[in-house]
Amino acid sequence: MQSMLISRRDLDFLLFDWLRIDELTKQERFAEHSRDTFEAVLDLCEQLATRYFANHNKKSDAQEPTFDGHRVNVIPEVKEALDAVAQADLIAMTMGQQHGGAQLPVTVAQAAFAWFAIWIVGHVTYSALTAIPSFEAQRMQIEYQPGWRILTSPYQVLGNVQAYIFGFGESVPMAPASFAALLLVSAVSLMILFRRVNAPMRV
Repeated sequence: MQSMLISRRDLDFLLFDWLRIDELTKQERFAEHSRDTFEAVLDLCEQLATRYFANHNKKSDAQEPTFDGHRVNVIPEVKEALDAVAQADLIAMTMGQQHGGAQLPVTVAQAAFAWFAIWIVGHVTYSALTAIPSFEAQRMQIEYQPGWRILTSPYQVLGNVQAYIFGFGESVPMAPASFAALLLVSAVSLMILFRRVNAPMRV
């Protein structure tokens, strides 16, 4: 089945003729790979995206995710699709072999994942964002618990404030600290803006 959204011919041109990613195999990290392995990964991702993602794209839009106060519920096809990606060992394809990865170039991985992002970008983004804390915790051999470090993410801070205001969930981690961080950033931004507005004009 030929994709109507991504031209494989154009993708191959960008990767091999323009970026010349096959020359990366001259580097020690990618010495075990070749153009054939790069193309095999692209083929695999195209097949998985067509089989597991494209078939429920319309259904996923019609039956949007719901939140019952404790967990987000999505159609079962989403789990099946993400499980297929995980079972194909594609999630860690850029990681080193000592960590169980395929040690592929990031350029190849990004091009391969384009097939999934085209079909259902929301599911792929959600799985990537939720996998980061748990993977980091597993790597550090600790149980992931939200702490002060979540305040380094503006999205996490805004999410905590929004969840607290609109009552999403029974408890919001670091809610007071998130409010304080948001107020601090807002105050500093207003001070900078005020100084810029009142600065003398230079002609």
